[in-house]
Amino acid sequence: MDKNQEQEKPEEYTGILGDFQESAEEPAPAAPPEEQETRPQKNNPLKIAGIAVASAAILGCLAFAGVKLYNTPERNAEVSSQAEISETSAEVTSLPQNATAAAYSQNCEISKEVMQCFYYNYLKQYASALSYYGIDTETMSLKEQKLPEETGEDITWFDYIMNQAKTTASQLLIFQEAANEDGYTLSDYEQNAVAEELAGLDPADYGENVTENDLKTMLELEALASSYVTNMMNHMEFTEEELENYYQENKTTFDSCSIMGFGVHYQLEEASSEAAPEEESSAEPETEAPTEMPQEQAKELAEQLMQAASPEEFEEQVRNILTNYENASEEELSVLPSSIREDNFTYSEGFDAAEWAFSGTAKVGETHMTEREGSYNVYYLVSEPTRDETQTVNVRHILFMTENYLNQNEEETTSETSELSAEDEEAAQEAALETCRKYAENTLKEWENGDRSEESFAELAERYSEDGGSNKNGGLYEDVLPGQMVETFNDWCFDSSRKPGDTGIVETNYGMHVMYFSGIGDPSWKGTAKSMMKSEKMDSWYSERKTSCPVAVNDDVISSIEG
Repeated sequence: MDKNQEQEKPEEYTGILGDFQESAEEPAPAAPPEEQETRPQKNNPLKIAGIAVASAAILGCLAFAGVKLYNTPERNAEVSSQAEISETSAEVTSLPQNATAAAYSQNCEISKEVMQCFYYNYLKQYASALSYYGIDTETMSLKEQKLPEETGEDITWFDYIMNQAKTTASQLLIFQEAANEDGYTLSDYEQNAVAEELAGLDPADYGENVTENDLKTMLELEALASSYVTNMMNHMEFTEEELENYYQENKTTFDSCSIMGFGVHYQLEEASSEAAPEEESSAEPETEAPTEMPQEQAKELAEQLMQAASPEEFEEQVRNILTNYENASEEELSVLPSSIREDNFTYSEGFDAAEWAFSGTAKVGETHMTEREGSYNVYYLVSEPTRDETQTVNVRHILFMTENYLNQNEEETTSETSELSAEDEEAAQEAALETCRKYAENTLKEWENGDRSEESFAELAERYSEDGGSNKNGGLYEDVLPGQMVETFNDWCFDSSRKPGDTGIVETNYGMHVMYFSGIGDPSWKGTAKSMMKSEKMDSWYSERKTSCPVAVNDDVISSIEG
């Protein structure tokens, strides 16, 4: 396949402090628990350690069906019916009545069958929850079965799941109206991605009367919302003054410090007074239990630790306590430095150590002690809170993904169950990588034969790149931190000799990347501020849009969906 041909768009990618730190209370599990998404998730080729760096990743998204939707604070709220909305919003009453659509806005609508597609997507996600609670999905309708009492929801399974489908459908209608007003449409790549995902779906899995066209409509709505929001956020800009003011207003969000800490444990009086009666036993303990020290002794040791004059002295005193009083093993002592020190300690409201460290009065070298039942906790401030000035870089790339070319030159097999041998699979990988390398080399030559500008590189990225996280933005990743990208990509970006305008080809596990070094980016804190400000601006836009673009759902139509 020639590189200038329209290529198929790939799937989008879009407690070190130890026991002295009070752990946050775990939130109650969602009711009911959800199953992992059943439709395939899309991989980000620039993903490392669980951090997705695609620009769409800042959306705070709801993802089902592998497409990201804007997640508002009202995400899990129930969507009102037409009658309910009409009572509270004069604007909604201006909507023309639509007796046949399941949900509708001023100019757009979602049919009963498309709403059924959304419902079945969520139904698949809840399959494990239904199984866990022993819900009968074969002989009894979910409309007749309520959620368990422990969930605190007096609602049927059908309504619970359908409410999420309603919310998603309503969000999509709001974004569709906005996109239509702006003349925003899906690119050829995005349309190809929809077609590719559609090919993997079976209408029969979505209940009666659903057609392939209904599934296509659902996927197009999802893709349009995701693409439109990403494009909006990519074009948001802020002045230096706005960024600095935002930082000053949210300092504890951005600042971090270096802190050490240790908890000296003591024996509670109740525990000692309620000792169990002695019993004869021939079994000996496998390991010697730590000695429980009296409270007075623990306090004395903690006060001595408070006198530490340096980080080294603090660590040495902790080592002595662990060795002489808590029978610490060599293994435990070997990880002591990292277990008692946090160099990226951030503010946490209500946590005493954080309140002290970020109070503005704590100075480097000072110590602080608190008492919690059973221990005295001592903290040492190594460095005062400050914002992260780590320098970032801006880079563009054009990605050719190996997985898109795996079976490109192989003859189709007649057996659906046949599998490639390990040798054949390795050979296929190599062949696909070679194809990607050829496209990358040809693309770089095409750029070199042109005006060799950043603008022309961006145009090529939008035409050829298979990275759904950046190809609509000229292949640009801004404010990339050291270690944020996969290793070889990162090493190229942060080569000490790198200068603006440099190009090259980099191989990663995902394929071949044609690289363009755009230049030095903003300090890390500014990148964080931009992301937060974009998200807040998007929240504000959505709230306003939700008011000016009324959406109604037709419960009469929805109730006819088989549950």
